[in-house]
Amino acid sequence: MAGKPAGERLVFRLAEAADSELAAHDLRRAGLGQLYLPTGRLLICDPTPGMSDSEPLERAVAPGRYLVSAFAHEDRNAFALLRFSTERIARWETAPIELIVDGGEPSRYSGGCIVDSGFAGFMDMETHNLIDLRDNAEQDDNPDYEGYIFDALLESFFDEEAGLHCPIKGDPRNVAAFTSGYGDGEYPAFWGLDAADSPVLLLCDFLVIERS
Repeated sequence: MAGKPAGERLVFRLAEAADSELAAHDLRRAGLGQLYLPTGRLLICDPTPGMSDSEPLERAVAPGRYLVSAFAHEDRNAFALLRFSTERIARWETAPIELIVDGGEPSRYSGGCIVDSGFAGFMDMETHNLIDLRDNAEQDDNPDYEGYIFDALLESFFDEEAGLHCPIKGDPRNVAAFTSGYGDGEYPAFWGLDAADSPVLLLCDFLVIERS
């Protein structure tokens, strides 16, 4: 169930840095609140309708509520992370997705998050279908509905760069969503693991740090 060892990246150090070191790299930390994971099977994907082919990460975590943070450099999100414990990180590895091939052996894809709307997100696999349910309901019942991003997703953000979003009002299953660095593309994801090989952090790197 292990991903490939990850090479050295500045973003790994910054994920655990104090605010003073973040400021030296022109980074700002925004705490978004708690993401609810009822099953512990995680998706990192575009949090908009029509992305129903997304698959959960191969490594699962214990069900629960976990803190999410986004880190911005100038006017772009540089990376986002989901924290599971306060243990020290002993190593980093890629966060592969398990793809089941009909009639064959499971294959593993470690490409990270594929973005087609300018937004990336963390969510539980149980939450995923709620996005399409909300979109379909809005199209059926709301004559003023112009699209999911502006009429559903952004309405729950504290700014236009990142926030927590409940697809179904009154349902605690939520999505942590953030604008994705330089926009659409494919962004790598990594597990930060402690000495016992348990997850400390899940990080999605929007590849802003290496270009700054």
